[in-house]
Amino acid sequence: MYTHPESLIAFHQANLDAAVQISHIALDGTEKLAQLNLATAREALNETARNARVALEAKSLQDFFSMPPAAVEPQAEKVLSYLKNVYEIAAETQAAAAKAVEGRVSAFGQALIEQIEKLSRSGPASSEAAVSFIKSGVAAANSAYDSFSKAAKQVAELAEANVSAAAAAVSTVKKKAAKT
Repeated sequence: MYTHPESLIAFHQANLDAAVQISHIALDGTEKLAQLNLATAREALNETARNARVALEAKSLQDFFSMPPAAVEPQAEKVLSYLKNVYEIAAETQAAAAKAVEGRVSAFGQALIEQIEKLSRSGPASSEAAVSFIKSGVAAANSAYDSFSKAAKQVAELAEANVSAAAAAVSTVKKKAAKT
């Protein structure tokens, strides 16, 4: 089998481009997560300082225990908001990476089929069965990849539904607590 160097070089260049693209996607996601973590840490530090100032202003133990509720507000809503942001960053990054990988898998399968067809034209007459077997293997691999991709999307949708349900539950509890 003789493969033209140009087609081999183009194939490897496309793979390199895809690897660089996926690396950029991963770095962008990491950068967004780092920014979220820094903003969260800054907010927590400022809130702790505010709460400490309020506590230091208390003249007596009774004043301390009658601090405004905002100073000791439950953190569940803030934690849920943080987790939702983390989930959104992860989902966005995963979707972009999956799209890039899906494109490369499709291109690889197409290039492989083209090479097999070239090989079958120049091969002996008895090679049709082997070529057919390889083509069916590629089709089965593509089908398995599609099934895996669909399952991963379903898991992501389920996780998103769980995050939304948790946010709704916290909101309901907060509303009930505010009424009492």
